[in-house]
Amino acid sequence: MTKILKKIIAFLPLQAEEGHYINSVKTEDIISELSREDFDHQELIITTQFIENLFKTLSLLNTESLEKQEWQFVSFPAQLMGLSLLNSLSDEKQALLNANFWAPENTGTFIENRRNLFNQLEENRVNLHPQKKPQPIRYVHVAWGLIKIDGQFLFHQREDKKRPDVPNYVPVGGKLTLGDIEHHNACESIKIMHSNTPSTIINESLNNTLLREVEEETTLKHDIDFSSELAWNLIPYKAVGGTRDIRAYTQYNIVIFSLSLTEAGFLKLLTEVKNSGALTWFSIDDLIEQKRSDGERPYVTALHAHHDGNKTLLRNDLNNFKNSYENIFLDESQNITFPYEEKYFLKGREKIHHQLTLIQSHLILVLASHTKGLDWTPIDDSIVSLNYGWVHSHNSEIISQLNLISKELTRVGLPELIEIVDHQWFRIKTNPEKIYFTNNLFSLSLGESKSDWKDESNVRIISKEIKSIIGATSKKIYSYKVNATLLQKFEILKVKTISTVDDSLYTQFRRFYKDNKVASLGLTNFIIQKEKKFKLLIEIERQH
Repeated sequence: MTKILKKIIAFLPLQAEEGHYINSVKTEDIISELSREDFDHQELIITTQFIENLFKTLSLLNTESLEKQEWQFVSFPAQLMGLSLLNSLSDEKQALLNANFWAPENTGTFIENRRNLFNQLEENRVNLHPQKKPQPIRYVHVAWGLIKIDGQFLFHQREDKKRPDVPNYVPVGGKLTLGDIEHHNACESIKIMHSNTPSTIINESLNNTLLREVEEETTLKHDIDFSSELAWNLIPYKAVGGTRDIRAYTQYNIVIFSLSLTEAGFLKLLTEVKNSGALTWFSIDDLIEQKRSDGERPYVTALHAHHDGNKTLLRNDLNNFKNSYENIFLDESQNITFPYEEKYFLKGREKIHHQLTLIQSHLILVLASHTKGLDWTPIDDSIVSLNYGWVHSHNSEIISQLNLISKELTRVGLPELIEIVDHQWFRIKTNPEKIYFTNNLFSLSLGESKSDWKDESNVRIISKEIKSIIGATSKKIYSYKVNATLLQKFEILKVKTISTVDDSLYTQFRRFYKDNKVASLGLTNFIIQKEKKFKLLIEIERQH
């Protein structure tokens, strides 16, 4: 073929660099002229067709001339491109890329250059295909393990995390590798992996992929921390994709599994999410819009394609997707009020006396604040604050105190108030909506004008700092703006009980409590009404 390529250059059509001269040549004339050189006729036909296909692929030839079975370059630069290619192909010593260009050991700018070259080639191959569906050149078999908790799905940061042009996170899981295929030699396995032919070997091996990837990305171990079941087989998704310099038009065959967590697995996962920095949660809305409010983007394009872009169908499927763990709080019908210095809890209005030490009382107060969703700061790095009220620590002193607390709570009839798992995870198990704190933790501060405080508020509820052996809540100030009449009533209540026939006053106080979501602070109430008399339940102080 090399000799033919050298000879065929002389018969290529020509154009003038300047001016309008242009000519064309018939392919049958090229073959006829070359036949005089004692070349095999069939080889001439094959070589000529190869060159024509190469030129057509690069859009060098005039399409109207091609219909007449003639070659004509579309421009003088196109002619130069054709000459460059044929001269390169006919010269055995010629190379168009550095000899080490594709060498895997060459990183840095080599990776970017390879990626950019391949990306442009493959993007053009897709966009310029008549149906935009060329033949994929890469097949990737993927196992995703979806973990869903409280309407949130877990995602893992992808390898190309610094590329702004690609989504940052993918579902937990990954692609099938050679090591996932058991009991088959490497050559046979590679052929199977690079084929689009349905294979039971691939299907069976994807389970190995799932278990390996889940453990690598979350540290969770199969059977001990989670179990899995097949959920969805996505319609094959085709796109130009791949990390680093592996960039090609790819067919992704994606299998999705539903993961169910054990209690130990759930707590282990919460700890890993907190510590790893590579795991994060996306809501169903985030997955539908393919973007989170902070700008982070999940890779769910294949999921959208599977639902043909129908967001309603996708939302329904995500809503109905099996929960991985039911995070159950104590199903308590009555509020639980936690003591500060008092020697009793309140269960509803019932006093439940205890013999906890001050250290123990403050410990469970901080834990209750955490479960309630209030801010607190761990005392050091050995104390890890997790979601859903959980805290993780291996500190033996803390675990010892918690065991003593649990024993005392069981004695007084509150056996499920505190939960301890594997001597390292613990929390207050009460439903956050049922957690309240003694009024002694709060005070009320009043300001008559804007000059008192920098903002426009004139009523502030202040919660005290609580220090414990695991950490502390900070002093918090919650600011509100009330009308002059209600502010005056607060001022009067500072020094005495108000007697009034105005039934609307209590309504105003209750509206202030409800509208400002004071219950979310853990304050049950700050005022009571009895026989037309009003009395404050928390300390009130004048702001100077």
